[in-house]
Amino acid sequence: MYHPALVILLVGFLFILAFGGLGYIRGQGLSGQLAAEALMVTGVFAGVSWGLNLTVSPLAFLIILYFITMRSRILLDMGNFFLNAGHIGPALSLYRLSLSLRPDAVTRCVAWINISVANIRKGSVEEAITLLEEVLDKHGSQLGLKNEVACLFNLGMAYKKAGQRGRALKCFNQAMELFPDSVYAQKAQQALKELSKSRGSGKGSSTQ
Repeated sequence: MYHPALVILLVGFLFILAFGGLGYIRGQGLSGQLAAEALMVTGVFAGVSWGLNLTVSPLAFLIILYFITMRSRILLDMGNFFLNAGHIGPALSLYRLSLSLRPDAVTRCVAWINISVANIRKGSVEEAITLLEEVLDKHGSQLGLKNEVACLFNLGMAYKKAGQRGRALKCFNQAMELFPDSVYAQKAQQALKELSKSRGSGKGSSTQ
């Protein structure tokens, strides 16, 4: 019969492989920080189980491992819930809290994108533009395809609200070319149609 510590080790390594696989599918690869944190937590639990001859529930360990390594992502999801419900203040607080928990590089970028979206909705457009431009310029290669398209679309929306029609058009077109089948590319296509209508009616691009 296998020692419980070996089961913990197996669960930990499978967890790393699973999230590493998801990272590669998203074009981000395996997060070194996630792997290191998962290995550390797995080592602690396996060591305690082996040293004290304790049986640790694999399911309980998996849940604990998930919450520790995905702490910032969980907060981002909670922030998205509040933002979609129209509660911008709580959403921003959760996004900033997620950043304070030292997430990996990709999660930091996602948090910055979400903060920018919240800023756009509350009218802080220039702040959103600055942050989104910085994410694309400094961290574009780390974002992964989906996040990069999301960043481009939201930057286009920020430009649109700021009345910078040419820059908005460029971002929307880039989003559509980069990942045509994505939700954000479809939103970019709709935004382009709205820009065309507003131009044709003489309203300009800063009406929203």
